[in-house]
Amino acid sequence: PRYHVLPHILRGHERLYPREKFVAWLREMERKTFDAEMVFHIGDRDLIVSNDLFRDRVVYWVEYSTDLNDLRPEIDPSWLPPIWSVSETALTLAVYMGFESIYLLGIDHDWFAGLFKYFFDEKTERPDKTNLDYVDAEFQMRRHADIFRKYKYLFAMKKNIYNANADPNHYMDVFPKVNFESLFSSATATTMKP
Repeated sequence: PRYHVLPHILRGHERLYPREKFVAWLREMERKTFDAEMVFHIGDRDLIVSNDLFRDRVVYWVEYSTDLNDLRPEIDPSWLPPIWSVSETALTLAVYMGFESIYLLGIDHDWFAGLFKYFFDEKTERPDKTNLDYVDAEFQMRRHADIFRKYKYLFAMKKNIYNANADPNHYMDVFPKVNFESLFSSATATTMKP
């Protein structure tokens, strides 16, 4: 990838894992992302710099607003709207960078299946679940509503975001759907009929 975007690591996840686990994860990421330009939350700067990570890379430090209603009419990359999912940051930056078309591949937001369902492998990743007691169905519904509202805000700016998810059961309906196969069979994607 040319760019690699992360959410706030410590602000959002510090209570789940020890810092050493994040450092090991970032070291692996550093190796596997080659020369991609990195986007990190400014609150993670000390963690990354003090562990001598990504020092030979282009790194952008961003801050996120904490006000869920603070959706400004123009995107300023030094300030980003508050996030619940890293996909929001990636989309915000893609809109700011002026891409003519943005296709979402594999963004299902299917981690809400009643109670908390996360993408880590339960056999190898064991977060401290006592710190996840706040994650109930109401929390997840509010989080999804905030994420979808942000997506609508981004789509209203450019109308250049398309959902090319091949999973017929996903429910993210904020962006026009595009046939997944058409992205690879021709230069122009065709919008699917509802």
